[in-house]
Amino acid sequence: MEGTVEQMLLLLSREQHDAVKSISKIRQYIIVSPLQPGHQEAVIPEQRIFDTLQDAFTAQNGQVLLLGAPGSGKTTMLLQFACEVARRCLNDSSKPFPIFRSLYQWDSKTPLIHWAKKSIQDNFPEVILDNRSIIYILDGLDELGGERLVDPSKPKGDTYDPRITFLDTVSEKSKMQAILADLTKAEDSMNDWMHKFEPDYSNKPHEEVVKYMTAQEASITHVDSVTKAAIKASWQFLAKHKK
Repeated sequence: MEGTVEQMLLLLSREQHDAVKSISKIRQYIIVSPLQPGHQEAVIPEQRIFDTLQDAFTAQNGQVLLLGAPGSGKTTMLLQFACEVARRCLNDSSKPFPIFRSLYQWDSKTPLIHWAKKSIQDNFPEVILDNRSIIYILDGLDELGGERLVDPSKPKGDTYDPRITFLDTVSEKSKMQAILADLTKAEDSMNDWMHKFEPDYSNKPHEEVVKYMTAQEASITHVDSVTKAAIKASWQFLAKHKK
């Protein structure tokens, strides 16, 4: 496994034709993106300074947009981050597995996750990616270019912007992760209430029983509301993506 990861990192580094030497010029803007689920309207991005990309990745719940001028060292920093993630994975197989890809190779039509995984599966079939946590490190958003024709044979036909396609894909994945997290939280809340509920109120004063049951009614009502909201959101998401 260790040799495989090292080979992967070497292969990926060779793909980076524009990798640069300097990291000191990096401009790091860590953005709380409107793509995050739950945002109903545009918000002013929060700008913060972090010592390392790992610090930013942790603080932003695994979603970071790294901006910088051409030649400022973005690719180099991402490769270094990929190496750090790979080393942690080598030491502990339960840690997330890194996939580093250059977006200029994406055709913007193949599902992003499928495309990102395919290179690893083709070059390293012994690496099992199913049912494991993955960190996607995607380089070169600007290299996707601008608007393109949906059908090149129709010069006046419809167009699309691959950068928008990419951001939409990231947004939908983020929403799905948020929905799954809400469902898990709702289930945990229900289990917690059930374990703590004590129906045996014999030999207790009437006032104490009434107070306890009133509090329990409020608790289960809240849990029920949270659960229904999570289930509703999941059904809406599934309906939207139903083929």
